Amino acid sequence: MAETSATPRTRYGERTICLYFEQDPKYVPETVNTDGWSGTQLAWATLFPAIALIRCFLHAYLSIRDRSKNLKALFFDIGERVWNVYYAETRVIMGQRFGV
Repeated sequence: MAETSATPRTRYGERTICLYFEQDPKYVPETVNTDGWSGTQLAWATLFPAIALIRCFLHAYLSIRDRSKNLKALFFDIGERVWNVYYAETRVIMGQRFGV
């Protein structure tokens, strides 16, 4: 069977994404918020090469936490700073809180 734009792809991530867009094959998203899993990001980038991938803030925080376990008490300071960035009201404030 030939693959068409309405045919789900064979890889899991692409198949799942295609099912969402079967209703309107002309729709092309500009951005997508992902969990950071490489399979998900690869599927989105393959289907929509110009898409901007945005990593879910919670998943980014969890990655920082997982990699900072050896820092013990210092992690709490880092975690607080990360969440302060999340609550920034503007891009400028976010950059200031990042120290950029």
